[in-house]
Amino acid sequence: MTTYLIDSPSQTVDDIVANVVTSTRLPLSQVTFTPAQIIAMMQDEQQTKIIPLIKKVREDYWLTNYDQQILTNVFSYSMPPRCSGGGLRDFVFVDPSGYEIQVPHLDPDQIATPSYFAFRPSWQGQGAFLMNDQVVLWPQTNSNVSYKLRQKYERRANSLTSSANCMQITAVNPGANTITFIGSPPTPPFSIGKLIDIISTFGQHVSQGDNLLISNLVGNVVTFDPTTPIGTTVTVGSWACAAGLTCIPQVPDEAYPIFLARGMMRIATALQNSNLMNVATKLAEDAYAEIMTLFTPRVPGNPRKFVNKNVVGGPYSFPYYR
Repeated sequence: MTTYLIDSPSQTVDDIVANVVTSTRLPLSQVTFTPAQIIAMMQDEQQTKIIPLIKKVREDYWLTNYDQQILTNVFSYSMPPRCSGGGLRDFVFVDPSGYEIQVPHLDPDQIATPSYFAFRPSWQGQGAFLMNDQVVLWPQTNSNVSYKLRQKYERRANSLTSSANCMQITAVNPGANTITFIGSPPTPPFSIGKLIDIISTFGQHVSQGDNLLISNLVGNVVTFDPTTPIGTTVTVGSWACAAGLTCIPQVPDEAYPIFLARGMMRIATALQNSNLMNVATKLAEDAYAEIMTLFTPRVPGNPRKFVNKNVVGGPYSFPYYR
């Protein structure tokens, strides 16, 4: 059974918690499983089960760009702070016109300068390599300050929290760098000096702003620091939450039944209720099967090559492909 307890086009974490309570027939007066505890359980399931499943069947769901200006005599650049698993999908240079330029990913044995008798010329070692949480450009002899280093990574989905800890946006003013809520936001997390994420309620529930620094708070109007502008991507209806948290799970809406099933399984395990476990396991298996069918492939249409059978350019020309 699906319920929508909050005024939002998508289910919030609170909605899923209510579904878990209803589906497991937990008494309203029970204190064994509080909403906060159920949210913590679902967060564990999101990290260990749900996100890996979506990554397996859905291409580039959380793919994000992280651009850094290349500086003179600076050759080490930090990886994105929210990259999933501490890994990157790719890294490229971006020229002043916005075009991407491929950067070879070097192995450690390619970094050392070749000996005098080596067959491999030294210029073949140009590129970049990873060291801990840094992307290191090589060779460290010169740098093109007109370029940017773009790291492509899968952004880590925000951890789950109750909507009581977040605020839904009713007005946006990019020029003033402000957002407005219906009522006064809770403090914390909404206070001067705190960082805020803004999560969309539509589409893929992407973040419309990460680590926005609050510089002023008057009533229900939040002003962000000029160093973290909100831009034009923030929309009315989105949720503002503490950095790293969200009350809207950042997964496809169609995957929400998995939260319900996995939450029921965690409660069944704690209660040692085998009947509930059997039901929840069957729900999870059905949800997995539907997700696999729905999400794969992401683009169902196959690319086709069309053959132009008309000879262009006279009798001595040939048909061309397009």
